[in-house]
Amino acid sequence: MNSMPDTQPAGLKWLWTALAWLVAAAILCVYVATAAPNAWWGDGMELATAAKVLGVAHPTGYPLYMVVGHLAIRLMGWMEPGRATTILNAILLAAASGLTILLLLRVMAVRNFRTFAIAAGLAMIIASGTTIWEHATITEVYPLTYALCVAVLSIGWAPSDSRPGLGRGIALGAVTGLASLNHYSILALYPLVALLVLEWSWQGSWARRVGYVAACFFSWLVMLAGFVYLPLRARANPGMNWGDPRTLENVLWVLSGGQYRMMNRELWQSGGWHNGSIRWMTWWGDQWLPKGPGWMTAAVGVAIMAPAIAGLVLLARRRPAFGVGLMFTLVATFCYSVYYQISDIDAYFLPALPALAIGWVEAGGLVVRRHTIAPKWLAVAPALLAAFMFWAKYPAIDKSFDVMPDRYAAAVMKALPRDAVLLLEGDNSIFSLWYYQTALGKRPDVSVIATGFLLEGWYERYFEAAGRPRPPVKVISREPTSKLDWDIDLIYNAVLPCLKAGKRVFVAYDDVILEQYFSPRLVATVPPGPVYRKYTKPNTQLPTSSVWELTPNPALAAMSREEFRENLANFYIHHVEVVDRPKDE
Repeated sequence: MNSMPDTQPAGLKWLWTALAWLVAAAILCVYVATAAPNAWWGDGMELATAAKVLGVAHPTGYPLYMVVGHLAIRLMGWMEPGRATTILNAILLAAASGLTILLLLRVMAVRNFRTFAIAAGLAMIIASGTTIWEHATITEVYPLTYALCVAVLSIGWAPSDSRPGLGRGIALGAVTGLASLNHYSILALYPLVALLVLEWSWQGSWARRVGYVAACFFSWLVMLAGFVYLPLRARANPGMNWGDPRTLENVLWVLSGGQYRMMNRELWQSGGWHNGSIRWMTWWGDQWLPKGPGWMTAAVGVAIMAPAIAGLVLLARRRPAFGVGLMFTLVATFCYSVYYQISDIDAYFLPALPALAIGWVEAGGLVVRRHTIAPKWLAVAPALLAAFMFWAKYPAIDKSFDVMPDRYAAAVMKALPRDAVLLLEGDNSIFSLWYYQTALGKRPDVSVIATGFLLEGWYERYFEAAGRPRPPVKVISREPTSKLDWDIDLIYNAVLPCLKAGKRVFVAYDDVILEQYFSPRLVATVPPGPVYRKYTKPNTQLPTSSVWELTPNPALAAMSREEFRENLANFYIHHVEVVDRPKDE
């Protein structure tokens, strides 16, 4: 395909652009039809909350998504904030599909209905992949980075018969920097960008070369200056201010991953090279297959990757910087899997998807050139396969019916009296209550305490935000030691002070220590278990569906901290397995 001339007059190029965006619009309709009614479980509710108040989200803060998400919330003001940010993600990923079609047409260097069908079909196959489609139905930061990744590749694919001007190099640096302002997965494209800039600058005098590289580097650096958003917004202390990055130390803590660094270290020690390698290979099979045995998805992954890698090798022969750079992208995503074993590492692999499609196109071009008499229907085979994928995976990905995040938060708040104190654990329950209070502005009288943050010094400012109650809790800054010490801090720095102040304290998670010392009284089931099973998609980290009220314990209140330590240690020995490690956050 790549050796064939353009068979359409230049005046018809608008047609392919229009058709590409028509396909993108159709993909958008599928995404919106399957999107969650709100931000959904997990990070989505926290991100939507932070975007609503132009705050600081969990590390690494995601300044670009905060600004773009805030604009989306403002522009779609008739929607709830979580729904607006979810629709934003659907739009971003559908737009990325349109850009992918146009990019593949340029790679094939031929514009006719057959090549358009191939490009559109491949883009639709990518769009039907599990990770892409899932992120089009929830609120997350990855869709914005992925859309910018495709933009980087589109800028990088310069016409082969002309020398790229300085403007293209500056645009390449700027978009790469902008993507870096959102999420670090863009690092997978850094080798490609560096090789392209060096290749484009390698003509003319040394002064021109240095000037070209310096201009591209400066445009990248200017975009990175957007990280100043973190200290600026932290000083304002918006309703979401994770890490409180007012100081350089806190800014570096947020940008380097915060508390997630320790979690990753533990995961690496337990999994290491083997688990990461297997996960990366099976991911490719999981994108377009139902869940099956690991060996099967790994085998499919090899079958998917082999022609793409072969195509990139061919591409490197005619466009060395682009071909080699995309192979580095694949290697980088593999390294993510090996060295950063978080639960949502799958989204870090997304920059490799357009590289995969380009490799397929190159490999397919070789086959067509060697077998010139090919059935015309083969051009529509990718689109037919993609349509089947959309149809087959629709029930598993559809979240349009799942109203449980909203109903959970509303039911918990309904069970609480005015000025109550609520103890929470786990992202799903904490983030849904943060969203309910801060993004929707409901029940601001309730003091929501995320117990896992009581040893994070920055969390003290959470209670200093405007309009938020200030319960008598003590937040300290130190590394967690043993679970025994953590339980003592929870009781003496949060539970007992609130009870002594006359507050009614409630808890929405199971805790054997609180059960032993405060005789919790069940006050509500939120919502009943059958409702979870009916409305909620499978999720292993759903909140506990009960709310208890803690009963004051005068005997415990009279104990000194050391007396309680001895009492609790004895309870551990006789009733609970001793856990001599930090409590999971």
